[in-house]
Amino acid sequence: MKESLREILSTPMSRDTAEQLLMEWYSWARRCRVVQMKKLATSIKEHLTGILNGFTSHLSNGRAKASTP
Repeated sequence: MKESLREILSTPMSRDTAEQLLMEWYSWARRCRVVQMKKLATSIKEHLTGILNGFTSHLSNGRAKASTP
């Protein structure tokens, strides 16, 4: 499950395709028995707009987050 999310997030694709795949992943994760996956699914859904914007803008705040102690 974790690997499928990683693949979705690292593969270049259209915003619409990304949204469809993320919502399928969300549905799958919400049915999972692992509490941490359910929490991650909720977080993905709450931040879906920002995540999808990354597929169109190809920008990330990764460097800023990496330099924060």
